Amino acid sequence: MRVAYEGKTITAEEIRALTGFLQRAEKASATQQASGYGWRMFFGGAGGVVLLAGLFSLIGGRRKKRSVNQDIYDRQVRSE
Repeated sequence: MRVAYEGKTITAEEIRALTGFLQRAEKASATQQASGYGWRMFFGGAGGVVLLAGLFSLIGGRRKKRSVNQDIYDRQVRSE
């Protein structure tokens, strides 16, 4: 920015405008309150985890309950 503004001076009108803007911004920031999203974000995230865990358990419940190796072993034991 130094190169872009080299040789260009700030006028008295620009100084007044910048000073007024910065003073107004300072007053506005002094009265602003931080938003309290902490607990809502926590419970929203915890609810999402519970929902996903339930969904995965429903999807995973349809999977095969025993291993393939157990099926092969049972088949060999019956053939003897």
